[in-house]
Amino acid sequence: MIVLRASGEHFCRGGTDACRPAGHAADWKTDAPARCTKPVIAACRGYCFGAGFELALACDFRIATQTTLYAFPSDQVVQIPGAGALQRLAGIVGGGRARDILMRSRYVSGSQAYEWGLATDFAVDSDLESATDLLVQELLPLSPSVQRAAKMFFNEIDDEPEPLALAPAIEACT
Repeated sequence: MIVLRASGEHFCRGGTDACRPAGHAADWKTDAPARCTKPVIAACRGYCFGAGFELALACDFRIATQTTLYAFPSDQVVQIPGAGALQRLAGIVGGGRARDILMRSRYVSGSQAYEWGLATDFAVDSDLESATDLLVQELLPLSPSVQRAAKMFFNEIDDEPEPLALAPAIEACT
């Protein structure tokens, strides 16, 4: 079991500030939670922007709070989000909402993310750690081999290749 959490008031303020080609080393790092054989939880409070949003989308579980904001902010996004983030986002919230989030630079609150299924759990900021601990306690007694198999199955669905139509958009950023 792995838990990713902020040490301060924000999960991640961004970090996607330059174009990068598909398969860039940053994508490899951001996609690490999906490749991990163990369940990975993103305990998100405050901003979850850009590369941090990509990272959270690669996790198996996301816990949001009332201060959580998920976004690919327009002042940071100068590229198509990588690491399979768009495929995952569309798979979770649907194509229309994914377009709205990316193309309009929509900020999604923690409560909205929970309603849309983007966050698997919702807690007030002061209860984030206990909500995270509760999820860990729920997952610990479950079979690791079943969890690994489930991750492999869902990763196969999530890891569909990027659409060919996306290649020119990615190339335009390089």
